[in-house]
Amino acid sequence: VVAVAEIIINVSMAAELGHDNYSLPATLVVNALSSVVGPVLGTPFPAVTFIGHPTFKEMGARTGYVLIQGFLLFVLATCGGFTFLLTFMPEQAFYPMVIFIGLDIFSAAFAHSEPNSIPAVTIGLL
Repeated sequence: VVAVAEIIINVSMAAELGHDNYSLPATLVVNALSSVVGPVLGTPFPAVTFIGHPTFKEMGARTGYVLIQGFLLFVLATCGGFTFLLTFMPEQAFYPMVIFIGLDIFSAAFAHSEPNSIPAVTIGLL
């Protein structure tokens, strides 16, 4: 139920922020299929609908940017690249980046919410 609600919110935010209209039923079907195929391939994580494209569009990126990003993440994940990177990156440098990304997500959630729904957004983010 939470995953379906997340997809609905993400698709509506993509339409609002990125001026892109995606088919909600198609998004739900692709996400469901990805969530079924993923565990067969060994991932313990469900699929997530990605809506970072409004920021990419502001930077002038096109489809190739997301494809390259996905390919690089795939290669890093399947070849042990993340483990390799974390052996050279101290934890003191890694965790502030994670906190910064989290704060950016929080600020975007509050910036694009109606003022009367701020308490619900706060509870949802916790």
